[in-house]
Formats: sequence, C-alpha cells, structure tokens
Amino acid sequence: MGIEKVKNVILVSSGKGGVGKSTVAANLAASLYNLDYSVGIFDADIYGPSQFMMFGLENNQPYKLTEDRKFTLPFESLGLKIMSIASTIRDDQAVNWRGTMATVALKNLLFNTHWGELEYLIVDMPPGTGDIQIALCDMIPNAQVVIVTTPQDVALLDCKKGIELFVQKNIKILGIVENMSGHICSHCGNIDNIFGENGADSLSKKYSIPVLGKIPIETTIRVNADLGIPIAFTECKTSELYCDIARRMETL
Repeated sequence: MGIEKVKNVILVSSGKGGVGKSTVAANLAASLYNLDYSVGIFDADIYGPSQFMMFGLENNQPYKLTEDRKFTLPFESLGLKIMSIASTIRDDQAVNWRGTMATVALKNLLFNTHWGELEYLIVDMPPGTGDIQIALCDMIPNAQVVIVTTPQDVALLDCKKGIELFVQKNIKILGIVENMSGHICSHCGNIDNIFGENGADSLSKKYSIPVLGKIPIETTIRVNADLGIPIAFTECKTSELYCDIARRMETL
C-alpha cells in the first residue's frame, strides 16, 4: 500500500465547517516540517479541497507515475508531499458524488499514492461525521486525530459529535486546537474574544483530552493561506504557536 512506510497518520478533524480546520492542517504540516520531519499532507476534504491552494499548487494537473506505473507520485511544494482530488478538477468544478463513490475515490487516491518514507502524514478531513470519516477510521485504524474547534458554543456542539465518533472507533485523540481564539487588532494589538473564550478548555475537561494550543484570528494567517505559503513558514508569533503545538504532538 502507498502508506506502508508512513510512521504516523494524523487526522485533522472538526465537527463542522468554517472553523479553519484546513488552515490548521496546513500549518501543522508545515510546523512538523520545520522540526526536520519528513511530512506529507493528504486532502481528504473531497467536496471542498483547499490544500493545493494553501501550498501554491494549481488545480487540474496531470499525474506522474512511478517507474513500474503501479503508483501515483504525490505533488511537492515547500518541501512537503501533497495529494488532493484537486489534481483532477478545475477550480470551479463541483464534486457531485454520492457517499459511496466519494469514499472509493478517496481510498484509491490515498493508497495508490506512493508516499514513500514519511514520519508524518497529515490528513485534512472533511467536516462532520459521515461516510468518509467512518471509512478513513476503518481504513487506517492506527491513525491518530487532532480536533479543531473555535471557542463558540455552536462549534463545540458539533465538535463533541466528532469526538464521540473517534472514541467509538478507538482512534487515539492527541488533543484539541482552539482556532480563532480571539481576534488580534492589527492597529492596537488588543484581543477581542469575538467567538467566546475557553471552549477548548471545556472540551478538555469533559473528555480528558489535552489542549494542544490556541491560535488567534489574524489577518496574516488568511493572507499567507491565499498566497500559498502557510504562516508557519514565516517568522512571527503565530508561527511560534504552531511550532509549540507540533512539539506537543511529538510527545504524545
């Protein structure tokens, strides 16, 4: 199989969309790379793939195959190996597949990619607890998961459902990342907790899961994502926060 030489598979998951899960996944992958690990990132968000854009790759690129033509070679950017359904679709093309077809396509994409020897493969999961999430838990039973949420009660409500799914599937939960944890004003530097406070802490207490870190809302995070250079590759306070999260993941 394509992932037989991958040491750690980390699912980055959220109970609902809009919490910045894909941005967190990209920056965690970048942070682990900064710590001198060999890293790949697999975009399993099949209906809304965004990892190509976040790493400066164009959609709808032709595949390259291994010499024996048995496996597809992943794309590479900024030192990471990357694979996404975006490689076969246009920017404006909708993936209108039912659950079974999407799951089969995702399985083929994951296991037919020649990832080679990797210390970490970060999987950007789709939001929710549907067919794809269940299938990936079954296909990679030794995977581990990082939960992404915002402090908002609405996000926490759906996040609990995601946690319960991984508990039922006996997937180890490494911890929680609280994203959009306060907005940093670009003019005065004050922090405004527009989505509330301590949401991850309440989940941590309920499920005995550690909080890996808290990432604020910051304009430069969005700008770097749109430019295709994750903010973890820059020198700033937020990059240091992501590095701290990656170091905590090392020890779990």
